[in-house]
Formats: sequence, structure tokens, C-alpha cells
Amino acid sequence: APDSNGGSKITRYAFSVNGGSWHSWNAGATGSPQYILGLRRITTYSVRLRAHNKIGWGAISEPVSATTALK
Repeated sequence: APDSNGGSKITRYAFSVNGGSWHSWNAGATGSPQYILGLRRITTYSVRLRAHNKIGWGAISEPVSATTALK
């Protein structure tokens, strides 16, 4: 969750892989880990996140890079 929600409940989140399109998911899915399906094995990706509430979309996170596993 973001540091501040501006006083309104977060209703969904979105992620972008390698600067591509944004894909959203329900804010109820806050457990860890969350998975991004359809990625290639042993490939490094850059992921950014943002949150949405009734006010609109929040700030975009700094990118985080990770490499997918062999399996």
C-alpha cells in the first residue's frame, strides 16, 4: 500500500512491466506474494506499481527489477 491514500480507501492496484501497458487487479489481493503471469523464464523485468481510489490514480512507484526463475 502507498504511504498515504489521501483519506480514501484503495480500490485497486496496477502494474506495468518494462514500461508497457498498465494492468489492474482488485485491491483485496494484498497478500504476499502476488504473481504476474505470462513472463518468460530466466528473464529480467522492470516492474512499477500504482494505487487507485475514488480520487484517482496515485503516484507511480520507482521501478524494481527482478529475474524470473528457471521453473
